[in-house]
Amino acid sequence: MSAESMQDTQTVSALTRYPVGSLREISSISFPLMLSALSGALMMFFDRYILAQYSVESMNAVTGASLSIWIFHVLLLGITGIAEVFVGQYNGAKQFDKIASPVWQMIWFSLFVGMLLLPIAQLIPHFFIPERYHAEGGIYFKWLLSFSTLVGINTALTAFFVGQGKVKLITTIVILGNIINVFGDLLLVFGIKGIFEPLGTLGAALATIASQMIQFAILLSVFLNKNNRALYKTHQAHIKFSELFECIKIGLPSALGHMVEIAAWSIQFHMLSMVSHTHATIIAIGQSIFGLVAFTSEGLSKGVTAIASNLIGAKNVKSIPKVFTSSFVLHLGIACILIAPLLFHPEWLLEDFLSAETNQETIDLVLHYAALSCSWIFLYFIFDGVVWISAGFLTAAKDTVFILVANALNSWIFALIPTYYFVVIKGASPEKAWIMITLYGVVNMICFAWRMKVKLLR
Repeated sequence: MSAESMQDTQTVSALTRYPVGSLREISSISFPLMLSALSGALMMFFDRYILAQYSVESMNAVTGASLSIWIFHVLLLGITGIAEVFVGQYNGAKQFDKIASPVWQMIWFSLFVGMLLLPIAQLIPHFFIPERYHAEGGIYFKWLLSFSTLVGINTALTAFFVGQGKVKLITTIVILGNIINVFGDLLLVFGIKGIFEPLGTLGAALATIASQMIQFAILLSVFLNKNNRALYKTHQAHIKFSELFECIKIGLPSALGHMVEIAAWSIQFHMLSMVSHTHATIIAIGQSIFGLVAFTSEGLSKGVTAIASNLIGAKNVKSIPKVFTSSFVLHLGIACILIAPLLFHPEWLLEDFLSAETNQETIDLVLHYAALSCSWIFLYFIFDGVVWISAGFLTAAKDTVFILVANALNSWIFALIPTYYFVVIKGASPEKAWIMITLYGVVNMICFAWRMKVKLLR
């Protein structure tokens, strides 16, 4: 190794006290962001998990509603989260007085989008929920979509801290928010005898909203504190239309790509729910398990975006290959720790999803197919993680149109259409849907890795 490359390897990051691109740097940035992403994933998971103890039908209803809600939330999150790129590049260039502006543009954007989603939430929820789940899924959809503004604003405020590598506060807020959500679920879903009746899916929605409101209050108060007002001008809340449209222009393609992808999963759930109760339950359990661990890929992707944005701002793109290698090693380790145990003893988690089911024949059938699905969920998680890592680099480079095209085309061509043909038309067993999803994961991984190599590693 030359003296010059040795010096590059040991260059200390502007975001952490560790060498640029090292496993320690990507871990120290990404772990708190994983916890931040875990906030939404855990809320959805515990809503489903606790409702599974209340009623399997309620769990299935919330699974269908959650996928429909995410069609809108992914669009909102994808655009507001782009503030992280601007914050990171301004931070890397030491232009601290510009850092708060993109955050405010995304806060205003969230308020506007929230108003647009209100009539959809209140007037046509049945359009997005399978007919058999209209009653329980509809009320969950109404409440959570009505408070979508909180999701966007919290993402924008989080970007202010993440883009600078200040992630400890995010960790604390996430832990607090999820504690509130879990206790709220237990209290409101089941009710208190003699005080108020069980609220079921409505209770799960209200607990999630309460948690989001508390997170918003803490984030905003820190964002506007004296130190941040002095250094970053966080009190200057003006709308700057040129910057607002720039954020939307860069964030929209990626957001639309994820939106179309989630729409494909929502349609897949609709299709499988029409085949049988078992098919719907298998995909609901699988989506719940995957959603619980997918937060690591999302957090890792945001960590990559933060580091890569700062490197691009500082004109140090030669460190990017090392960041990719460290990210992949971290992702593979997480996969082995979080999901691999399900390959050997899936029953310890799967049985809890069926505690409210009384038909033993149904329980045995679901457990059989769910256990078969776990192997495919493990493989898909690995492939999808590489996609998220690559997407983090492409987002930092503002190459978001590719993310739209690849996610949209691949999810429909290689997952949704094969599922419809083999499972719905040909009557294949429920776990085959996860084989189709894994096929999509492989194709998507190849496309994203190739694009990243062409765009950044030339």
